[in-house]
Amino acid sequence: MILIDASEFRARWQAWYPGTVPLGHRMRLTHPQRWLRIHSLPAGKRYASSPAEKATLLARQNRAADLLLGEQTTVALLGYEYTGCYNLPDDHPLRRFLPTDASPILRLAPDDEHEEAISVFGGLRAWRSGDLDDLLIGVADDRFRLMLLRWDTGAGFAPYDGGVDLFFASPDDRERSRPLLEAWLSHHPEGL
Repeated sequence: MILIDASEFRARWQAWYPGTVPLGHRMRLTHPQRWLRIHSLPAGKRYASSPAEKATLLARQNRAADLLLGEQTTVALLGYEYTGCYNLPDDHPLRRFLPTDASPILRLAPDDEHEEAISVFGGLRAWRSGDLDDLLIGVADDRFRLMLLRWDTGAGFAPYDGGVDLFFASPDDRERSRPLLEAWLSHHPEGL
């Protein structure tokens, strides 16, 4: 894992996603023309309750990540710490995947006065399908959040409990990929 320079990350982020922060639920509001949401399980089921459903979830998410990020490309793995800490706690599920001496690459203001600032930590690594399966299951079980960003284009993979928000490098990339993901897309009028 390679440490990300915070100023380089902020510059890239502003070029890729001006006007928003690296949180999928906010990005889809400011960049809807680049966004698609897939469901991890058939019929939009939110949580896997069997080994077979976990296998389905991983197959869909890894396939979508391969399509969006490309196999063996350099990606930024972003991890979030929601208690205001400036250091990723030793027991955080992403600790072993991020540089041990990492400081936040970004601090996000809280949504309201009852929350703490969100620290965003990150490191660079190669994307390989299956390498992060434990993390994808952890996110699907709503234990923590992460995001993967293709380092050259900014394409973003933001899993959550129930699916993945995909952010393509361009609206054209999104439209080219839509038919390949059609069976997994939400049928909600707003794509949710």
